[in-house]
Amino acid sequence: MRRPLLVLLLAGLSACGEPPPPPPAAPLPGVRTVPLAAVIEHPLRQAPARVAARRHARLAAEVVGTVAAVPVRAGQRVAAGTPLVKLDCPDVADALAQAEAALDAARVQAERAAAAAARAQRLHDRGALADELLDDRRAAAEAAAAERRAREAAWRRAQRDRARCDVRAPFAGVVLDTPVRVGDRVTPGTALLELLDTDSLQVEAELPASLRASLAGAAAVHFVHRDGRHRLRLASLAEALDARTLTVAARLDFVDPPPPAGTLGRLEWQEPQAMVGPSWLSERDGRLGLLWLDGDTVAFTPLPQALPGRAAAVDLPPDTPLIGDGRHGLAPGDRVRRLD
Repeated sequence: MRRPLLVLLLAGLSACGEPPPPPPAAPLPGVRTVPLAAVIEHPLRQAPARVAARRHARLAAEVVGTVAAVPVRAGQRVAAGTPLVKLDCPDVADALAQAEAALDAARVQAERAAAAAARAQRLHDRGALADELLDDRRAAAEAAAAERRAREAAWRRAQRDRARCDVRAPFAGVVLDTPVRVGDRVTPGTALLELLDTDSLQVEAELPASLRASLAGAAAVHFVHRDGRHRLRLASLAEALDARTLTVAARLDFVDPPPPAGTLGRLEWQEPQAMVGPSWLSERDGRLGLLWLDGDTVAFTPLPQALPGRAAAVDLPPDTPLIGDGRHGLAPGDRVRRLD
């Protein structure tokens, strides 16, 4: 009986000398992923806007005179060339008469000088006139011709001044205001009438510089106001920033029938750049970006333009598996276990 006990005792001592087995490996952290395409956003962008006319004329007097007639009224639609204000301009009429008389005299003098030069040339050809006298006649003819041209220019200026006494519509439109009345005395710069081209309406907007590229790339833009919604087409977008307002000017043409000039509203369009919401952003090494799964390894893509609490632009492939649940505490390069 003692021998078996001794064998058992020796076997126990031998087992106590072996190293313990290694502990089981810790399980990899589990994560769930979502394809980037499932969380992409295209936020609605907005900017204040108003309907305005491409042509809006504030007509002012260009000569001294008295208002003789205002044959139009506010709200009236007029065609291009329609008389709007008639001025009585006696000084302009006198200046035109004087210019016409001076031009007539200059023409007569030029004709006489030219005839004298022609006679002198004939006499010179027969040897009956000295070279010096021929030169004098030619110089007199040239001076007379120059005087005639000067008088013609003065006459044309007087004619233009006379035309300014009859103010006509430079384009078809609607009369907005007629601040003068018959009998009013006007001088150059006096406001006479305001005219709006209602056939060339467009939308004007001033938007933050940060939205310039967004509007330029928008597939569809609308003007939204209290009474409706209208499709627009981008006409122009300023390159330069307004230093006073820190905005850029945008002009858009209507695709749909426009509302009246002066209507206030807003531009609306969908952001063309793919964006992710702020809840998907993670901060690593002081940079905001996205954690995603590359096989079973955590990858991190920083988004340089990302700001805390705001959606951020992203250019990763749409099928990129973003890490959702379980991403907190992960670092780039960590191995994980995918649960989805």
